[in-house]
Amino acid sequence: MCTKAEDKVGMMAAETKNQPTDIEAGLSCSEQVEGLQTPPPLIEVGASPEEKQCTSLSSSEEDAKSSGCFERVKRIWKEYEFIILMMIAVGVAKLYPPLGAEYLHPQVTATWICVMVSMFNAGIGLKTEQISTAIRRVRFNTFVETYNFLFLSAIVFGVTRLLIRANALDKGVADAIAMCACLSPPPGTVFTFSLAAKGDEASAVCITAGGAMLGAVFSPLLILVYLGVEGDVNQLEIILKIAVRILLPFLLAQALRWSSKAVVTFVEAHKYQRVKLQVYLRVYIVYTVFCKTFAAETIITTGETMAMVGLVVGFLISSMAFSWVLLRLFFPDQPSLHVTGLFGCSFKSVAIGVPLISSIYENSPLLALYILPIIVWYPTQQILGPILIPQLSAYVDRHNTRLGISKDDEPNQDESADISLKHGKGPTISEESERTTEKTAPDFADDSSCNEDDIFLHYNDASDEISV
Repeated sequence: MCTKAEDKVGMMAAETKNQPTDIEAGLSCSEQVEGLQTPPPLIEVGASPEEKQCTSLSSSEEDAKSSGCFERVKRIWKEYEFIILMMIAVGVAKLYPPLGAEYLHPQVTATWICVMVSMFNAGIGLKTEQISTAIRRVRFNTFVETYNFLFLSAIVFGVTRLLIRANALDKGVADAIAMCACLSPPPGTVFTFSLAAKGDEASAVCITAGGAMLGAVFSPLLILVYLGVEGDVNQLEIILKIAVRILLPFLLAQALRWSSKAVVTFVEAHKYQRVKLQVYLRVYIVYTVFCKTFAAETIITTGETMAMVGLVVGFLISSMAFSWVLLRLFFPDQPSLHVTGLFGCSFKSVAIGVPLISSIYENSPLLALYILPIIVWYPTQQILGPILIPQLSAYVDRHNTRLGISKDDEPNQDESADISLKHGKGPTISEESERTTEKTAPDFADDSSCNEDDIFLHYNDASDEISV
């Protein structure tokens, strides 16, 4: 029996050896297990087509949400880059003041190199043909520049002197606010907000050109007239500083633009780099100023800061309201000029203000206090502008409808003047405005298209330049 059993086992082994295995037949391990266990087929309890679609949509919504958050952060950075960098600079200056006060040699790097490079950069960006445009628009441009430079600065200076006499305001705070009122209008902000609020773009170009030129000359002179006699500074020395640090690089840049087409081409091709350069130069100046302030242990009290913020905001809002009344009085039935003038009469430029004030009062222990008002004035106008733009745009549309005119046909402040061309009578100033806006668009405007919805995405706060 044992022999029979052994023979049977041998025969079964031989059969098994001759048959191909499951692996040789190409079956997977899982199929082998399924073949051995032979379970009943599983019914997939999956999601319905609608649920699968919802799951797919939910994942795509999450991706869109994450990309939307990134875009919002990116937009905030673009709009408030200078303010964010300035806060970081002040914080870093507080951590170790000697770095910016001594080791970086701010007397050379900040007050000479940065100021001169900043003014050269501003001059190289101002198109010479914009100046001739500004000269042609005499009446409106004269009103805006006179209001911004002379009227506003005189009112602010007078009010702050009265507050000093009443012992209601510290003299250092009063002087700082008066300096801020002497500064020129910011080109980028005026043009951007005017464009978005349906103002007169060509007039905004005029304010850009006129304000930039006048700011380099009259702002320091006004500061000296108001405060130079009482300040602890040598006026002759300050005039020499202004001539070398402010006027010389500005005029040199203009001469280069006038004499070389290669320079103009280079400037046009590197607008973005120039914008960023302006931002970083100003941040560095602010950093060194606060380093010197912290190193000298100069204390700016909370009360002084709050009083300054309140007065700056009050002066700005009051100035805008009064200028609006005057604009409607002197330029009736010209709503687009009202809008442009509103921004041009009261806005101030941080691009000129920080280098100018730091250059004049570089050795003053109150320098940080002196530049604080323009740092407050500038973001305040950046907040008020977008708030007012929808109402101003509706105001222009409403009045143009009432007058039965389109924006292109709106009467210009110099509509009686004609521009003589080669053959006889040429277009009026109003007709020339469109051509001027296209041909001599400010250098802070890029070549890409622009609309009212995305204009603020490309505005750079600190440089007073935009890409629209």
